[in-house]
Amino acid sequence: MNPDTGHLVDLNDERLKLDHRGDYEPVPVRLEEAARRKLNCRSEAMVSKHSGGQLSRWAAERRREKRRKRNKIAKQSRKANRT
Repeated sequence: MNPDTGHLVDLNDERLKLDHRGDYEPVPVRLEEAARRKLNCRSEAMVSKHSGGQLSRWAAERRREKRRKRNKIAKQSRKANRT
């Protein structure tokens, strides 16, 4: 799943696995059932970014972690550039 866009793909499909390597992250084991239900025998599905479901909350947490990491790096860069 790409947490930034909410695009969920079945990575068991070899064609999709090669096409979607970049920003996609594997769904945690505890959310695999929810992902299977969302896919519903399809190879791709969109997950709402604001629905409050299990996959949406997980994606939001991933986006929050990325933002925190990016802010931390920016803070260190600003500090280094002051001197």
